[in-house]
Amino acid sequence: MIKEALAYFSGDRGYRRLFSLFKKKYESLGRIGGTVKLDQFTMDELEAIVRFFGVTASGLKQKGKLSLEGFERQLRSTKFDGISLKELLEAYFKEPLVSNKEKKQVKDRQQAQLLDQLEADFPKLASWIDHLRKKTPDTYWVYRLMDESYESFSQMLHHLEVALRHLPTQFERLPIFSQRITRNPHAFDLNTNLGKLLIHVLAVEHDQDDFSVVPADSEGINDLLLKYRILRDDITNYVTCANLIADTEEGLHPMWEAAATTHSVLNIPLRELIALARVYPARKNKDVWIVENSGVYSSILDQSPEAPLICTHGQFKLSALLLLDLLVREGCMLYYAGDLVLKVLVWHKDYGQDILTMFVYGKWI
Repeated sequence: MIKEALAYFSGDRGYRRLFSLFKKKYESLGRIGGTVKLDQFTMDELEAIVRFFGVTASGLKQKGKLSLEGFERQLRSTKFDGISLKELLEAYFKEPLVSNKEKKQVKDRQQAQLLDQLEADFPKLASWIDHLRKKTPDTYWVYRLMDESYESFSQMLHHLEVALRHLPTQFERLPIFSQRITRNPHAFDLNTNLGKLLIHVLAVEHDQDDFSVVPADSEGINDLLLKYRILRDDITNYVTCANLIADTEEGLHPMWEAAATTHSVLNIPLRELIALARVYPARKNKDVWIVENSGVYSSILDQSPEAPLICTHGQFKLSALLLLDLLVREGCMLYYAGDLVLKVLVWHKDYGQDILTMFVYGKWI
């Protein structure tokens, strides 16, 4: 009988569209129920359907919808009595009808099994894989990678496992680290999936809690990599300063000393900053002034050539943040002039600019 029913309903464009809507409705509800809209059907597409129901096309068009239960009742009143709508749809589409909820449950079980296997294969990534199991929003793209190709995903995790086992003990540039781990200096480039996964893994490993924050901006990424002694850009990432003194572990840095003595301006790249032990003003007063505009910076130095002054050139880069951390360790008070507002920065290396008090014309706000 099912073959006869298929012969009757197949080949008609109206039924093809109607049954597709029925299938989606079943997948949504998980049962035969609800209605589907008919407003997008043409009169030609409705002709076969109205013959089955024994009504007019205009009447059905005006009604605008059709219930799945109503179609099943009509089916029972024909020679196809004994065939349920679910059976008809499964035969029509040549596949079992499965609800979206059931599909998700199956997919969740499969993903859980894959994660268990990955954890067994890559034990160094266990805490990160455990974070994936929480399915927080930051993990959705990772699951998409796993769904696209488990083999490719597993290969990337192999590189990440090796990377965590062989993190630098001394500062190492990202391309060199990438070459050492994968034999490809571009493997961990941040525009690649492997590079993005590395940042995600390191962020989760560093935070080790339910509130892992994966950096999305360049400075946040640079800061995270630096925590693992990986340098992404230590030359063009620089900060400008004047009248500051620096010490290394061996003692006074001669370049900083000479620049402070002559009131010369220094552009200090990240490469040089990470080697410093201390930074402090050349004069006894521990006030340090910060501006973001190079023109303003130069004009201030014209008027006050001995002022301990920093220029960030816009948004704070990692080099600027490291310099400010070094100054704070020396008990310096940092004054930031931006947007015509003078701000006193209460700086903390773990919070950065988030802790901020401002005053204007001597009045606190």
